[in-house]
Amino acid sequence: MTMMSLLVSAIGFDNQAKLVSIANNFIPPIHVLLPARYRYRSPSYPPYLANLLSNPYTLAPLFFCTSLFGTYLFVPSFQHREFDLLLAAVETIVTSYLAYPAAVALGSVLLQTAPSRGLPGARMEAFLRAMREIERHEKVLHVPPPHIWQLTPPLQRPSGYGARHPKALGPTQRLVVTVELHTSNDLCDQELLELTKWAQDRCMSALRFGMGEGDGGECEAEVGVGIVREGLETKH
Repeated sequence: MTMMSLLVSAIGFDNQAKLVSIANNFIPPIHVLLPARYRYRSPSYPPYLANLLSNPYTLAPLFFCTSLFGTYLFVPSFQHREFDLLLAAVETIVTSYLAYPAAVALGSVLLQTAPSRGLPGARMEAFLRAMREIERHEKVLHVPPPHIWQLTPPLQRPSGYGARHPKALGPTQRLVVTVELHTSNDLCDQELLELTKWAQDRCMSALRFGMGEGDGGECEAEVGVGIVREGLETKH
C-alpha cells in the first residue's frame, strides 16, 4: 500500500519536485553517463517517468519498500534480522545524504540570509546598479547598505527537466528588501513621495531583471523605502 501511494503521488502530482529543485539534488538522465558516441541512442522517457527517475527523494523510499517486499519473498525467515540491520544502515546513510543539502537550503531561509550574488538573470547585479543610481540622485545625500533577505529558497533545478508543470512550482525566489534614503531637510512632502516612488520602482524593476523571455525565471519581491530627514523617519 505504501509503495502504491508513493508511485501515485510521484507520477500524478510530481511529489517532492520542489524539494529536488531547492536542494539541487537530482539524478541525471542515463544518457549523460554514457559515452558521447552512444548518447544519440538513448531512449526518451515520458515526462511522468522522467520526473520519477530523476527524483531521489521518491526513488529512495521506493527502493526501500521494494527491498522489504523482496526480503519477504526471497530471503529465508531466519536471515530477516541480518537483512533488516543491513537495510537500516543503508537507509541511514542514504537519508543523511539526501537530507543534508535540503536542510542547508531551507535553513538559510529560516535564518533570513541574504541571497547569493549569482541569482538567475543577473538579478542581484541589476539591483546593485539600481542602488548606485539611487545614491547618485541629486536629492539623496546618503544611502546606507540595504537589507535584503529571501523568504523562499531558490529553485535551482533546470527549468522543465523532470517536471511536467515547472510553473506550478512557484517563483524561483521571493525576496524582501528595505532601503533607507537620507535626504536634505528642505524637501517638501510631495517631493519625498515622488522620490520614494521612484526609488521603489527602480528596485522592483531591478529585482525582476531577466524575467519574461530571459533566463531569470519567476520572482516575487517586496520593497520598502524609508526616508530620513532631520532625524525624522518616514516609511512607505
